[in-house]
Amino acid sequence: MSTPSSDPRIAGLRAALAQHPDAIEALSQLVDLHVARLEWDEAIAACDRALAHAPEHVGAKYKKSFVLAMRGDLEPAADLMHEVVVAMPTYAPAWRNLGAIATWRNDMAGAVQSYRRALSLQADDMDAEAGMAQAMLAMRDFGNGWEHYEARALGVHALAKRGAIPAPWRGQALSGALIVHGEGGFGDVIQFARLAALARRRVGRLVLFLRDYYAPLVEVLSTLEGVDAIASDREAFRDAQAAISVMSLPYALGRLPLDVAPTPVPYLRSDPQRRERWRARLAPDRGLRVGLVWAGDPRSNLLEHRTMDRRRSIALSALRPLLDVAGVSWHSLQKGEAAKELAGFEGRTSIVDHAHELGDFADTAALVDELDLVVSVDTAVVHLAGALGKPVWLLNRFDSCWRWGTSGERAAWYPAMRIFRQVRFGAWEPVIHHVANKLGQRVQHRRASSGP
Repeated sequence: MSTPSSDPRIAGLRAALAQHPDAIEALSQLVDLHVARLEWDEAIAACDRALAHAPEHVGAKYKKSFVLAMRGDLEPAADLMHEVVVAMPTYAPAWRNLGAIATWRNDMAGAVQSYRRALSLQADDMDAEAGMAQAMLAMRDFGNGWEHYEARALGVHALAKRGAIPAPWRGQALSGALIVHGEGGFGDVIQFARLAALARRRVGRLVLFLRDYYAPLVEVLSTLEGVDAIASDREAFRDAQAAISVMSLPYALGRLPLDVAPTPVPYLRSDPQRRERWRARLAPDRGLRVGLVWAGDPRSNLLEHRTMDRRRSIALSALRPLLDVAGVSWHSLQKGEAAKELAGFEGRTSIVDHAHELGDFADTAALVDELDLVVSVDTAVVHLAGALGKPVWLLNRFDSCWRWGTSGERAAWYPAMRIFRQVRFGAWEPVIHHVANKLGQRVQHRRASSGP
């Protein structure tokens, strides 16, 4: 990333502000440019400059609260946004942001209250609707949570009314084919695809539709029970009686809870031939074989995902206390830009880089099945390991994804998962030391069990 002064738009605004330092609109534009570049300190400085000229400027307070929250300063962010809603009690986006801040503080009841207020002022605010749904689901209020979560599918329902796609499936019995299409990221599809088996009992045929983006999932998802075919050509919709997103299945099947496993685990299986090749490769490895993923996909074109990825990902160098545990053989399952961090890593133990050998999730599944444990931040590999029934330790950020709830070490959908949670926003060090301690205990237990 270039320095702020090298951006001609920022340079231009700074030149204008040198002539007119109280130009609030120019300061507001400067904040937006810094936010887009994830330059939180610079954005806050611009907000403070605006507030110095206009201390009660509601817009500047609103933006500063947003930036503070993005930087992780949740308490002052909430305080400032409360000032905004006092000044503008009917401004729905401020209530929505209060809901988001409450969610990040693990105050789900407060989040629902703020989101309700936002929706009472602006009923079509889909971001508030989604936020409320996720807060409810995090609290395990599945009846209401899935109801509100379904609001995101309004566009799909509109297409169905025009005849552009088959009618949305509501869970009813069908004699013909049901299309279940992918939605969200790879991990979302892996998690919710297990419900295909339950849906298949109500329909004559089930086709899993995965567009090109989901191609890396096709082979491993072909092992799912209840899937008659996997298609990527939209022609598959032509002969279907109904269609549904994979993430709408819990709603259609009766608002299923996430804290009760709806189908047995494992529900995915690795390819025997690929697994045998990994077994032969790893045969000389005498340590505890542990797979590692330390970063997610930033999806750099979306601000929300970029900032979330920064909160869930960990620099490889920060994991040194964990990686230096004796008796562990580390195997990197990391892909993408973060995999390049391996080149500069120095520790007491080496990490075997498998990125170039993992072409799709079927490759990863075969390797995971030959490991003893997977340690990962909140990525698709967590779901893959969970679906395979492999032990997986999730390093979970404080502002946890709704599917992991707000407390506890267990996730019923993945019985072999253990969750290690941040106790403060952004505080990874205690988590890493805790995991290192538990990993050391696991190594000792393995040695004791294997005998002299």
